[in-house]
Amino acid sequence: MKSIYQNFKIHEIVYLLLLIALLSGYIKNALLILLIVLCHEMGHILLCCLFKYEINRVVIYPFGGITKVNKLINSSINKELLIVSGGIISQCLLYLVMAYCWKMSLINSGTWLMFNTYNKSIMLFNMLPIIPLDGSLFIKLILEKFLSYKMAYRWYLIIGIVSISIFIFKSREILINNLMVLSFLVFKILEALKNYPFIYQKFLLERYLYDIDYKRIKYEEDFNKLGKERFYFFRREGKVVSEKKLLANLFDRKR
Repeated sequence: MKSIYQNFKIHEIVYLLLLIALLSGYIKNALLILLIVLCHEMGHILLCCLFKYEINRVVIYPFGGITKVNKLINSSINKELLIVSGGIISQCLLYLVMAYCWKMSLINSGTWLMFNTYNKSIMLFNMLPIIPLDGSLFIKLILEKFLSYKMAYRWYLIIGIVSISIFIFKSREILINNLMVLSFLVFKILEALKNYPFIYQKFLLERYLYDIDYKRIKYEEDFNKLGKERFYFFRREGKVVSEKKLLANLFDRKR
C-alpha cells in the first residue's frame, strides 16, 4: 500500500475547484463528488491489488480518475473485466453505505438526494463507450474475446470516436466543466489513435518474449488475426509454423 500512496496524486485543478466551491458556498457538492470519484477509483485499485498487478500511478481529476497499471496487454480478459467493473461495484457499495447513513439520520435528506444524483450521474457517465471511460474499456475487452486484437482495437477507436462526436453534439451548454471534460476526452482519443502502432507492437513483443498462459490453440492463415488468450499456428509453404517462430523472425529482422 505504500507504493500506491507514493504514486497517488490529486491533480492541482481539484484543489483549485475545491477553493472556488468553498468561496461560492458549494463545498458540500464538491466534497460529495470527490468522495464518489475517490471511491470509484479505489474499486479499480483494490481489484488490481487482488490480482497482484503493480500500480504505476493514480491521478484524481475533478471529473474522474486515471489508474495506470503495469501489466501485460495479453493479461486475462476476465480479470481485466473485473478491474474495469470495480469502479461501478465500489459506487454501488458506497450507495448502500450512504443509504444506511440516511436511514439512521446520520445525514439529512438534502445530502442524501445530492449524493444520489451525483452518484448516478458519475456512474452513467463512466458507462459511456468513450475513450478512456470504463464503458469503452469494457466494450474493448468483450471484442477481444471474439476478434483479433488488431480488429478489436480498431473497433474500440471507431466506437470511441463516434461516441465522443455524439457527446459533443449533445453537450450544447458551454460551461467550464463541460469544456474541461470534453478537452480531456478528445485528448485521450487522439492519444489512443497515436499510440495504436506502438501498442500493437507491444502486444506482439509480449507474445514473443513471455510464456503466456493461453486458453486455446487456433490455426489461422492470416498473421494479423492474432488474438488474446489464444496460441496460433500458421501454414507457411506447406508447413505448420507456430506464432513464436514467426514472431522470432519478425523481431530478429528488426534488430
